[in-house]
Amino acid sequence: MTLLSLLFAAFVAAAAPASQPTVPDARYRQGQTFQVGDWQYTVAKVEWDDKYAYAGLDGKPRWRSPREGRLYMRVQLTVENKGSQAAEIPPLRLIDTNGRRYEPFRFDPLKTAPPQTQRLNPDTPQKTGDVWEVVPRRYHLLVTDGDGAEAMVILKYQVPKVKK
Repeated sequence: MTLLSLLFAAFVAAAAPASQPTVPDARYRQGQTFQVGDWQYTVAKVEWDDKYAYAGLDGKPRWRSPREGRLYMRVQLTVENKGSQAAEIPPLRLIDTNGRRYEPFRFDPLKTAPPQTQRLNPDTPQKTGDVWEVVPRRYHLLVTDGDGAEAMVILKYQVPKVKK
């Protein structure tokens, strides 16, 4: 193989599009109740905000603003463990229309908080949710059963109206 053909092969490999993250086939609409493995979900609402409240070391409320061009997106849902024993609620992920996944926003100024997990007994509905610091646009919520099964919730999107 000549040097020219090696360079051409390297150029073609570098120019090939990167593989996109996989997007699950199961898709539901906000407000629908659906089940993924032993977990039943209902996404209630999505809110946008320009402040994030947290408790300071003195216990008093503090406020944090998002980075430039971003807002806090709060997703509220009800989750129910339909299994036979208590289990940790699987983590939620946000996914954009290009398949990029986002972790929930965690503000821990001292870096001392343990990961947020919550155990849920069987047949006990729990209202819960998460917050993401993102650019306002259309997103989907990725829910799992904690063992590999995934489903996508198509979130309603409106131009955010931020409370002042």
